[in-house]
Amino acid sequence: MTASNLDSIMTTNKCGEIFEALSLIMSIGESHPLEHGQHVALLTWRLLQELNIRENQLDLDPGYWWYGALLHDLGEIYLSDTLLFKSGYLTDKERKELEQHPIYGEKLINRIPQLKPVGKIVRWHHERWDGSGYPDKLKGEEIPLSVQVVGLADCLSALSAKRVHRPPLTHKEILAELKRMTDRKFNGVLVHQAASTIRKNRDWLDFIPDEYSKLSKKISSSIFTDNCSLPIFQEAEHGIKLLSKVIDTKHLYTKEHSKRVSKYSVLLAEALGLSGEEIKKCRVAGLLHDAGKVAVPSNILDKPGKLSAAEYKTIQGHPEMSYIILNTMSNYRDIALYSKHHHERYDGSGYPNGLRAERIPLISRIIGVVDAYDAMTSDRSYRSALTHEVAMKEIANNAGTQFDPEVAFCFCRMHEQFI
Repeated sequence: MTASNLDSIMTTNKCGEIFEALSLIMSIGESHPLEHGQHVALLTWRLLQELNIRENQLDLDPGYWWYGALLHDLGEIYLSDTLLFKSGYLTDKERKELEQHPIYGEKLINRIPQLKPVGKIVRWHHERWDGSGYPDKLKGEEIPLSVQVVGLADCLSALSAKRVHRPPLTHKEILAELKRMTDRKFNGVLVHQAASTIRKNRDWLDFIPDEYSKLSKKISSSIFTDNCSLPIFQEAEHGIKLLSKVIDTKHLYTKEHSKRVSKYSVLLAEALGLSGEEIKKCRVAGLLHDAGKVAVPSNILDKPGKLSAAEYKTIQGHPEMSYIILNTMSNYRDIALYSKHHHERYDGSGYPNGLRAERIPLISRIIGVVDAYDAMTSDRSYRSALTHEVAMKEIANNAGTQFDPEVAFCFCRMHEQFI
């Protein structure tokens, strides 16, 4: 695929939507503006058009440039909120920690077979033309062209956006910064082309959602096969697992939580006699039910003491945020709904909508039981893990109030499978 023949691409497959959701999760959890990853992808594509690069000069298919730009900061999920949102100068220790995020990102990207070519873009997007970048101190033409362009697009996006420590830069200030970066941070040829374009078109740096959406659909279809449009993952399974990994990594006490909820939800769904398709949905919903927790600050979710009313309200917002994130994937709208309602209570006193009894989707009721069990039997910031026996007793005691009694008692009868 080249930039010139992109319009001929079919737009039927959905696999790329998973990575769009992943980019959204990253933006919600970072100090960048919400569309940072999308903005960098769009600027990368615009730079590719402006540079008029011949096909034989490309080190990677342009579609991989797009996904490298979209997911370039994936490794930041391993960094603390304190570091990401710090407004002052970084200590040497903090800077060293920050400089690890491209390495973390490459390792995560390499979990997805379809996106392995993107790994080096993610790893090297902070390398600099004069060799002063990180993590591998590449210099000049050692830096692949795709990486050079994504790195410059990342810088332009950052300069044009509000950051923790400053307001957005004006066009004049951006052009002055580009001049200082020429042949230092970036290849002078790329910088001169970008600067020339910005002078001619003051809107060139703007993020335009419709333009982005059209490009995203077309590029997705060029990278992923038609099998990605099957109802429940198939080739998209790697992406779903990565989403789950990122969700659980964000907070100290949620490691492997989603994986366990998924596993136990499948066992419970089988015991309840659900269909094969419903069991698959339980698996995916279990993996992704807590997607919205990336919007909850670590100092709240990992707080060792009692939450204030405002902090508890913040946590209660995570199911609706899960719905917003997952609803961006057209094949996962039902998963979004199950995730939204997994904190509803059978007696109607839950959240976010106060649904009761059978008005709560069955898969949400299943996840609600399993999620509560795993939370009780795992260490939390405010208490040590409860024993299996105590947790099972709590499930039974709350059948008919917090939990669907049929689902709860079925879960309790299966107790030996969860030890």
